[in-house]
Amino acid sequence: MNATTLIDSFDAAAAGPCTNGRRWFDHFKNNAAADARIDWGLEPGLSLEIHPRIIRSIQSWQLGESSDGSHLMKATDDFLATRAADPLYREAMLLFIREEQKHGNNLGRYLDLIGAERLKFDVGDWLFRKVRHLIGRIEIWTCTVFMIEGMAEIYYKALADSGVCPLLRDICDDILRDETWHILFQIERLRIQDREMPFIGYVFYRAFSFVLFLNIIGSVWLLHRRVFQAGGLTFRSYLGKAWRKFRRW
Repeated sequence: MNATTLIDSFDAAAAGPCTNGRRWFDHFKNNAAADARIDWGLEPGLSLEIHPRIIRSIQSWQLGESSDGSHLMKATDDFLATRAADPLYREAMLLFIREEQKHGNNLGRYLDLIGAERLKFDVGDWLFRKVRHLIGRIEIWTCTVFMIEGMAEIYYKALADSGVCPLLRDICDDILRDETWHILFQIERLRIQDREMPFIGYVFYRAFSFVLFLNIIGSVWLLHRRVFQAGGLTFRSYLGKAWRKFRRW
């Protein structure tokens, strides 16, 4: 089943209290075993002298993709402890985190090839982590991850379309194949949350989510606009893409 068919056929009422854990566990497991989709024989095309701002942006995303996922797993375990849960939801979440770490490893390998350092700290990454960590509930995590994954789709598509490096395009294309499924993984959980919330709670949650969305899209543009512009996006077209991502929820 492809990603579009999966989300079109989704039925929150039939999904149980978490997600369809078996389906997602099988997907992430099979994807991890798939053949490599990056041609590492290609020459890296970015230069520290010519493309410093694009490289700085990649360094920031590489750090964000390299999270150990410990806070997300704690939120997941806390959530599962409160209800009769889909037993494979936790395993699927672990595989999801490993797939994100694969993206970080591939971006890190690219940075190594061009002689750029891997960052240990980045202000943007620190801010996003603080938002998630301050409220350790799975509802906040799912909402935030959904939005960041949507921004990642726009970002990596712009980076691939910038035409600066065929190897970087391969890396971005590989990430984009995964991100489509990552977003659907989060959408399923969000829709189940929506179904379970009382009306007043749902209204406040969606209002909070919209404010969070505005802050995220503004921050991501300010921090990474050089990449978006290199990929042919204006601020207006970027906003349009971001809004379409948000509306999928």
